[in-house]
Amino acid sequence: MLEWSRGNTDLATTAFENLVNEYRKHIADNFVAMSEYEKERFYYSLKKDFDLFNAYVVDQSREGNTLNEEMFNNVLNTKGLLLNATNKLKNKILTNGDPVLIGKLHDWENAKARLAAMYYEKTEAANITAMENRIDALEKDINQSSGLFDLKDKPLSWQDVKATLGQKDAAVEILRVRVVNKQSGNFTVLSDSVVYAVMLLTQETPVPRLFVIPNGNSLEKHFLPYYRNAIFSRIDDKLCYDQYWLPFKRELQGKDRLYVSPDGVYNQINLNTLRNQSSNKYVIDELEIVYLTKTSDLLQTEKVAQNKMLFWSAARIMISRRMKRSKAGARKHMAPAMS
Repeated sequence: MLEWSRGNTDLATTAFENLVNEYRKHIADNFVAMSEYEKERFYYSLKKDFDLFNAYVVDQSREGNTLNEEMFNNVLNTKGLLLNATNKLKNKILTNGDPVLIGKLHDWENAKARLAAMYYEKTEAANITAMENRIDALEKDINQSSGLFDLKDKPLSWQDVKATLGQKDAAVEILRVRVVNKQSGNFTVLSDSVVYAVMLLTQETPVPRLFVIPNGNSLEKHFLPYYRNAIFSRIDDKLCYDQYWLPFKRELQGKDRLYVSPDGVYNQINLNTLRNQSSNKYVIDELEIVYLTKTSDLLQTEKVAQNKMLFWSAARIMISRRMKRSKAGARKHMAPAMS
């Protein structure tokens, strides 16, 4: 932060890149082994630093900036991190079918429910602490017994996402970013000023392209109530297309499908419902929009599609073989009658 405030952007960039890489390494090496409480503490510490990193990337935004790649990769590897880790653990345990481990999982879930009730009932602090310690021990036991320590997921990258895109496709990660007030001189505190950073991928982009929608506060405080009122009152919305969609349209010439991973106010609107006042067309008439939790979901979609292709290919081979055997048997059966 000190180098950033001094204008030494080369040194600041190196420091931020080192910080990001250390966090990624820590996630890969240690995150699975943490209890849920430890994961939450680590995640919110990470989020605070990544929010500052995002503000720095927006401040330094320019074509070909390598920080754009780092920011895209951060989103892929940290968005939904807590939920994904819990779901991955539960799925592995249930798929494994080990009754002892499944029993521990149920004990953990029951203990979590009991702890929530204790908070609500304002149970004595000593009993709550004892339950928290029991849950913490259960989580560590389950993590170690499940074998997840041995699973080292390859970090996701924007190149993985790009490889899934067709010629007419584009994918965007939208990121709500609070910027730093440089006039205050304190570069460690984020201001209330909000912008939206949009990271765009197509087959043609050599690296993620970053463009910034600067009026984030207006989108959230002024145009969102206007949008909701227009929807509920069924009145003509003459403003929101230009405010929410036009910055995207300018970047999507020649594209037929857009994969969108939304954030902030873009989680609260449906882009398909915005109408172009000039052409009288809705966004849904201009191109297909597919909403995703994060753009790396495309990797799972592609995997499912590949599995389906393999399944049907194997099914066709099996059917073909059965038909050949059936025809051979029929010819063998008919041979004496023909003689």
